[in-house]
Amino acid sequence: MKILVVDDTKLYLDMIVEFLQLGGNHTIFKASSGIEALAVLKEKHQEIQLVMSDLYMGDGAMSGLDLIGEIRRQGYNVDFLLMSSLMDDDVKARALALGAKHTINKYDIGVGLHSYLEKLGLIRHEETSSVPKP
Repeated sequence: MKILVVDDTKLYLDMIVEFLQLGGNHTIFKASSGIEALAVLKEKHQEIQLVMSDLYMGDGAMSGLDLIGEIRRQGYNVDFLLMSSLMDDDVKARALALGAKHTINKYDIGVGLHSYLEKLGLIRHEETSSVPKP
């Protein structure tokens, strides 16, 4: 699967990419802002199947909610996973209303991300047993 991971925090970006690489044979694109993510999608939208984005990004120009809205406005047909350490019911509802397939709290990323990726068929249960949890 081809996945675009968007996070302005290098530590989380690298951790998520490493986890995805451990979990299967994926092509992973990285972006550190919503603007950068849109540029990658413009070039690679025929290939990318899943966008995993942070909610709040330090550039201040575009949040994960703004990003999913812009992705839908531009007509890109990709699954979207919104991640945040500040996930609450309002954010979840807004993300789902904009077309996100799933939301996840970054603090639960080891467990929650496993479940979501298994649901998508990206990884099998036996592939996740030796992956360390953050």
